[in-house]
Amino acid sequence: MESLTLRICDDAGTVTCALCGLTATHRPGPRLFLADSDNPVCRECARKNEPRLADLLDLASIAEKVGRSQRHLLTPPMECLLELARAADNYNQSTRRQACVSYR
Repeated sequence: MESLTLRICDDAGTVTCALCGLTATHRPGPRLFLADSDNPVCRECARKNEPRLADLLDLASIAEKVGRSQRHLLTPPMECLLELARAADNYNQSTRRQACVSYR
């Protein structure tokens, strides 16, 4: 099992996953990398190795998207709020599952 880190990147482009070798296109923003290198990791490999970080990445990406696209509104539309709540709940559930596993 590989250790991963979450980093904020300013560049966009196509990268190759260090674990599976598949290519993925990324926008500027948060991404996952192998802990001791600059090798990016795709979402699917992150979900297998570090589900909590993958859920945190989803939460950060959705929050950034909602903030960027809805900043001119006083209140974001319900669809955006539900998407953000779903991502937060997924992260919360993965954190609880990890806490249950580590106490055993």
